[in-house]
Amino acid sequence: MFNPKKAVQFLARALVTLLPLLTALLVLSILTELHARQASWEDLRGSWRFWLAIGRDTAPGIVALLATYLLAARFVQRLYDVKHPGEARAFVHHCLFGLWSFGPWVRIAGGTAEAGAEHILMRVGGPGHLVVCNDSAVLVGRAGHFTDIFGSGFVPLAPYQKAYQVLDLRPIRKVQLVRAMSKEGIPIDCEVDISFQIDGTRELPPQGKPYPVVVDNAFRAATCTWVRGTDRFGETGALDWASRIAFHEADNTLRAILARYPLDRLIGFAGPDSAGSREPIRQELEAKLRAVVPAVGARLLGVELGDIKVQHQVTRQWIDAWKSEWERWTVERQAQGRARQTEQLENAKTRAQVMMLTSITEVLQPLVQEQQAVTARLVLSRLFMVLSRAPSDPLTRVNLPREALHTLELVRKLLA
Repeated sequence: MFNPKKAVQFLARALVTLLPLLTALLVLSILTELHARQASWEDLRGSWRFWLAIGRDTAPGIVALLATYLLAARFVQRLYDVKHPGEARAFVHHCLFGLWSFGPWVRIAGGTAEAGAEHILMRVGGPGHLVVCNDSAVLVGRAGHFTDIFGSGFVPLAPYQKAYQVLDLRPIRKVQLVRAMSKEGIPIDCEVDISFQIDGTRELPPQGKPYPVVVDNAFRAATCTWVRGTDRFGETGALDWASRIAFHEADNTLRAILARYPLDRLIGFAGPDSAGSREPIRQELEAKLRAVVPAVGARLLGVELGDIKVQHQVTRQWIDAWKSEWERWTVERQAQGRARQTEQLENAKTRAQVMMLTSITEVLQPLVQEQQAVTARLVLSRLFMVLSRAPSDPLTRVNLPREALHTLELVRKLLA
């Protein structure tokens, strides 16, 4: 992007830097020729041979200046491992004369530099500009000193000033496989799913900026990088603030928690009630992470646990045998429960029948004792009374079929 103001400033700096050198070369060349020809300025200033000699004398100086510029660019390319010589030459004349346009520039979005780490601004530094989107922040430094933290906007970079760390302000989700051991020392695997982001809750989101930047939290997150050697997974490199939470704090904390539980309790987590069984472990892990993540300028959004799996083949076979035995025991208990239920139901039916016979006997007994004439109509009336009360009697609770109730109703009408 061409900028007339910057172009004028670029030309002015170039003239201020080069004009004294070129003037000195020209004056020295003129004095040299005047001394060599033993003549005055009035005698030689109109001679074309004189000016040709002046050009010949100034050529070595101009070549020396150009060689110095190229050597400086070559030095920058080798020192900072710049791939393209043109970028190194542009860096040198930008440092000498400034920028004649907006570029070079790098767009920062999603917590990364879109041009990559090989860009001259990311590897060496300014002069240049950073275009920071509203989901990112950048910590800039120069000569080993941190200068400032910038949120969204255009960030001008001074010579040798570059982005030390780029931060992603959006919520981040990471799934980490934790390799731990049970209380018995049996290897197990468990996935932990955690969500977090840089804490920006001290400030209200300004207009058009959904992710505000809290300088203290952003600075802690940008400067908490750990450099590690080869770990138990065979990985090497640096741990930034997000990797420290996911690969260090969550990993170590969950391994320490799982080491307190025996395997039989951990294996039960894969059953139907696994969510409820994992809840105490998840709550303890979340509480401990909430206590440590503010140290890196972040806040925890959520923690979830996956199923726990056993690594060792022999242990898995033992677990399969244990599950088969448990399932067989469960089936036997269910069968026993159904048999006991059937027995109780039959006993209840027998007791109901006995109580019904007892009720019939109690109804007919007064007739015998009073030596009344027992007619069929009287017996049927008393018997119908007992049977009609049987379904609602709380002692018998006999449920008569609909056909039987219909028959009773017909008998009652006949008796009437």
